[in-house]
Amino acid sequence: MLELIEEYVGPDGALRFQVTRDPASGETILGFAGYCWHTHPELLAAGYGLPEPEAVRKSIDDLLADRLVIGIFRQHGEVSDVAIEDDPGHGYEWMEPWESIEYRYWSGKTWEGERPVP
Repeated sequence: MLELIEEYVGPDGALRFQVTRDPASGETILGFAGYCWHTHPELLAAGYGLPEPEAVRKSIDDLLADRLVIGIFRQHGEVSDVAIEDDPGHGYEWMEPWESIEYRYWSGKTWEGERPVP
């Protein structure tokens, strides 16, 4: 069973972002509650060029400040996954007609095709 370290509930109540820890492995996991997508501090550290604790904090701060784009993936109209998107709008040419992606920010505001300047 994962230990909950931090949890953030989106302003519209649709999303919950969690920082958890696996007590068996000691591994920290960041992701949206109830969905498969997740990331780890070492991946964030590599992406931000910061030590792991600072990279985790920056990632959370960026998410909550609408500087990261969230993809809500649907199959047959039902949400199947929620992920932070590195390159929204690209890489999903393989999707089937019954699949869709909604891009938005933590605040619930729709992504309009441009990222805010960090």
